[in-house]
Amino acid sequence: MPDPHVITALNYKYAKLSGELRKLNRQADQLRQDIAHIEATIRLFRADWCGSDVAPIAPLKASRWGARGKGCALHSMFCENMTHQ
Repeated sequence: MPDPHVITALNYKYAKLSGELRKLNRQADQLRQDIAHIEATIRLFRADWCGSDVAPIAPLKASRWGARGKGCALHSMFCENMTHQ
């Protein structure tokens, strides 16, 4: 029989992943609603519009440096501080 701490840890991991999945499902539902509203608005202006003609744009992966250009700014700041010491 497995140790109780193993079952506790696995239960915790299961609960955490279940919560994350629930959150992502809510986000997906909201995105579907947003897309439906945008499609309806586009069709007000162009009745023959077809969403399948529009290629999805993949979201950018977050950088460990933060926002775009932030790594260069940090590097410049670091070099500037090194020259003033």
